[in-house]
Amino acid sequence: MRAHIARHRLLIFPVSLLIMLLALGWIFTRSAKVPDFAHSSDVREKKARFFAYLTPVVEEVNKDIDADKALLRRLGPLSSDSWLNRVRYHRLLALYMDPEQPIIDDSKRYQALRHRIDTVPTSLVLIQAAKESGWGTSRFARQGYNFFGQQCFVAGCGFTPRQRDSGRRHEVARFTSPHQSVRAYMHNLNTHPRYEKLRQIRAGLRDQGRPVTGNALADGLTAYSERGQIYVEEIKAMITASKLQ
Repeated sequence: MRAHIARHRLLIFPVSLLIMLLALGWIFTRSAKVPDFAHSSDVREKKARFFAYLTPVVEEVNKDIDADKALLRRLGPLSSDSWLNRVRYHRLLALYMDPEQPIIDDSKRYQALRHRIDTVPTSLVLIQAAKESGWGTSRFARQGYNFFGQQCFVAGCGFTPRQRDSGRRHEVARFTSPHQSVRAYMHNLNTHPRYEKLRQIRAGLRDQGRPVTGNALADGLTAYSERGQIYVEEIKAMITASKLQ
């Protein structure tokens, strides 16, 4: 019996060590320093390096969203179900819905969640990141993984803009990894009232069985920039020029 326990304890150490190494590797890959994209003198090389850097991150975040989407499909409207499924359902509500929204019945909440829990085309994410960060060369991207010009409104949450208008309190958000930055950006598109048009375009394409492309969803970004439709046209032109969809 004692020999069995000893062998068991011997097994615990290498397993624990393996878990720790995997966790450290996961942390390192998610918080690795942003490459020096400005060092690339060739435009095509810079674009290729930038896309290669962010594409796996975008795909990973979309995979997580797909998992939430599949979970919601399994749960259904949940008028009555097990305690565990209720917990899962309310996690989705907390993540994707406004907690101050008036209470509505399960069926309407389910439809609202379906509208919000969906992926964002890689092409749109990459091009907006390129546009907002100067292909990864801005100080916000290099020092805080902010590739999308995202703002925050708590003192010390990010960088103080050098040309912030008097009386304004916003900062440029700082993130700890590219994954966190991309996730926050996608969550913004999926939940903020400003991008309801984008979500409507996406839902319409889904209903028609048509592909959801970055070019199509770009039309829902007029509120992303003060430049409105001009900004949208620039994003669409960049998608086309980069031979994306």
